[in-house]
Amino acid sequence: MEQLRARTGVLLAASSLIASVLGSRAAQHVNGPGVLSAFALLSLGGSICLCVYVLLPKPDLVFSINARNMYEALLGLTDDNAVRKWLIYWLDAYWRGNQRQIDSLNRYFFAGAIGLLLQLAFWILTSNVV
Repeated sequence: MEQLRARTGVLLAASSLIASVLGSRAAQHVNGPGVLSAFALLSLGGSICLCVYVLLPKPDLVFSINARNMYEALLGLTDDNAVRKWLIYWLDAYWRGNQRQIDSLNRYFFAGAIGLLLQLAFWILTSNVV
């Protein structure tokens, strides 16, 4: 999750930088906003929204076990192997739940990266149309 958020921050910064540099360059060469500029701005907005969604806190992700719940659930077990087995199943369930959400966030990241590439292409085309 930490790596995904770090990559998303880089993607967000790159998207903003491309919009600043190429957008200002395109604005100097074009008389008024054109269709390609509008598509570039829509790509920028989409990329930013997707990145912000990935960076927002996700309360459903579980990164630790609640000690009180674990104690109460394991209190009646006396066999060490049964305790280990129970913990393995519990941790595996948390991992699977987290992994589904992380996979979904990876898809949002990928869509944001596509938005960045589209934005780049539209800004370049806008500045070359003149």
